[in-house]
Amino acid sequence: APSDRASDRPSERASERSSERRASDRASDRSIERAIERPRDRPTKLSSEVMTDAKTGSKFLCVTYPLSCDPEVAYSPEKSNYLQAKGNAIRLRKRLIKQNLLESFNLQLQADIDNGFCQIIKGSQVNEILSKVHCCSTVNFVLKPSSESTPLRQVTNASFFHQSKSLNQNVVAGLTELPPILHLLLEFFLAPWVAAFDITKCYRAIHTSESTNLLRLIPIWADKNDENCSALLKYSRMCFGDVAASSILLLSYFHFVLPLLKTPLARKVLSSLYVDNSLSGHRCKVELEK
Repeated sequence: APSDRASDRPSERASERSSERRASDRASDRSIERAIERPRDRPTKLSSEVMTDAKTGSKFLCVTYPLSCDPEVAYSPEKSNYLQAKGNAIRLRKRLIKQNLLESFNLQLQADIDNGFCQIIKGSQVNEILSKVHCCSTVNFVLKPSSESTPLRQVTNASFFHQSKSLNQNVVAGLTELPPILHLLLEFFLAPWVAAFDITKCYRAIHTSESTNLLRLIPIWADKNDENCSALLKYSRMCFGDVAASSILLLSYFHFVLPLLKTPLARKVLSSLYVDNSLSGHRCKVELEK
């Protein structure tokens, strides 16, 4: 009978509503606790502004490095990961010598130094830098025998362990591609004409400030005979191993490249970028060449 149903009884309906309110309050309390306990997990916004160089008149994009922590606290000298990173450099040097690749590695490193991308800090300057707020990354190498220009390539790693989390763990991670990867692959297989290219030294066009540079220090050997790896490699440009790099790069595309693209196809090519690589298909070769 209708009168026997629990939902029709006023006292039980009131009890159900009271239980729902208590459950909602408990859930709200848990949300507040999570918000207090895990403030670093909140998304950090990228702050950017287009500025003009007073000397040259050229425009550039100024972007705040998207840290989700206070570097003065997280990366204070007392929490340094220098010794661990130095040990990694010593092992790398031994591996390069064993594979007879130390000279090739040093040539690549010297090329970056000659181009003004980085510098090697030696002697008393090392201790001076380590007394400041800093975080150490590591460097490694990959072999690409098919490449005639750079068969050995250096790769940096800003995910190296730190007790306050690595630099990559404490920044906003960038996108790896603008469109879904499936869209790129379908165009590659279905379009009769495909344009594939990459932007040379793309990340090296992104200058970084001194405070950012100190968060990506890399222990390295001062010369080929330095077994203890007593020097520091300090980059002044963005590195491929920084997960925030692609976000900053994409912002520059939108600020500087997108306004110059007048045709739908040109805009389509930009939307087909895979970070600094492009793979775009079209049914007309002439249009794609434009």
